[in-house]
Amino acid sequence: MDKRPYNENWLFVGQGAGFQAVECNTGIFQAFEELGSIPGKARASSGSALFCSLYYSGWDSEQFRHFEDTTTPFDWVELCVLQTIKTAAGKSNYCLDNSKIQELLVQEMTFEATRRVQVSVTRMDDYSTHMKPATPDWAMAAGAIPFVLPTIRKDNFCWADGGILNNVPLPSLEECKQYDRVILFLAPATQLDGSALGIKGIASLILTVMSREESQLAEAGYLDLPNLTLVRPGSAFGGNLFKWSDSFQLREECHRLTLELLK
Repeated sequence: MDKRPYNENWLFVGQGAGFQAVECNTGIFQAFEELGSIPGKARASSGSALFCSLYYSGWDSEQFRHFEDTTTPFDWVELCVLQTIKTAAGKSNYCLDNSKIQELLVQEMTFEATRRVQVSVTRMDDYSTHMKPATPDWAMAAGAIPFVLPTIRKDNFCWADGGILNNVPLPSLEECKQYDRVILFLAPATQLDGSALGIKGIASLILTVMSREESQLAEAGYLDLPNLTLVRPGSAFGGNLFKWSDSFQLREECHRLTLELLK
């Protein structure tokens, strides 16, 4: 049985931001560990779904730091030249192979993650948004960016990244009010790089589109909740969907911010 200091009255909500979210969440959860209070439940999209699936399966911030310090994102997602050509010709729908991440999830995930984590996915057949218990399949679907990473076929439907429709998977306002604290991670604002091509161009576009969600949350009243703590670094420090930040400054900033906000 997991002996971590879970606070069942705390909820963590993680925006999807690819590998950038993994790095940010490492700093955030390191702060939770140091404060002796880890959110008992999590709702996450894309890269945050990958992080939470592994963290609530038993990984800790130290293990994630080693993971980040010793590998690059492109050790885990590899360019598929043939699939890229086929995608350009309308014969396929992805250009990066993420099978190594799938193998990692199958090997590492436990029922504790399934019990504590919900991930955001999009049903591509009708473009509807859904929250699913974290399993290797659903965690993979949560990060399956269309035309970049392979979508998942499950239950006779095609599933993809929840970030298409629900990249900040907060529950309803009323449900949020039931928690003592809701900790919300949002990725740093990113300016669109119109000169970026290929994967870099897609990453720039996705991160820029994501940045509009803060104003939408404010309009809906979420940012006025007295029990909501927003962790959003002011800079990406060179990081993006497929790149760790320079010298892992983003990880350290998220760690510092979280400690400052929760102490």
